[in-house]
Amino acid sequence: MSLIIEDGSIVVDADSFISYSDAVASALNLDLVFSDDVQEGRAHLRKAYIWLINMYEEQLQGYRISAIQTGCFPRQGVVARGFEVEEDVIPNDIINAQLFAASAISTGIDINTIKTAGDLKSFTVVDVYSETYKDSSYAPSIALMPQVYNFMKPYTKGGGGMNLYREDDFNLGCGGYYKSTTKQRWSEY
Repeated sequence: MSLIIEDGSIVVDADSFISYSDAVASALNLDLVFSDDVQEGRAHLRKAYIWLINMYEEQLQGYRISAIQTGCFPRQGVVARGFEVEEDVIPNDIINAQLFAASAISTGIDINTIKTAGDLKSFTVVDVYSETYKDSSYAPSIALMPQVYNFMKPYTKGGGGMNLYREDDFNLGCGGYYKSTTKQRWSEY
């Protein structure tokens, strides 16, 4: 079944921001893994489209422009890298986010995995076997796709309007370091 492409005009029942042929060409240009099987590739694009909605829509700036649209874009009230995003546009970053997510799915990333065991802390074989697990490591895990995050971040509530955030340790200037555990705006310091 063919993909129905959302182009910013609120296409009824849209299930992708990019066509299969464009995805294959872009994947080739970017040296990404992508399915050669048309039906499988389309399915990966559909899964990536839905995954973007489920993972990022709550964090995105603005709001959908129509009750009938299926995707997280187009949106009103979005500023990315200091510029307002027109409400009838699907930004290239969003298309690339879907492409990179679909590529990850093509490589075998399971976006619907349920974590059933903790993260291994140590493994011993001395007297024939022993395992210990990290504390609080039974929390559900999600597929991590750093490049997808990087494409989506400018459109999120904290990442689009040129806001600066502290995410790591930084020197307080008084001989000590402060370890950040939450993202806070620089202007709050």
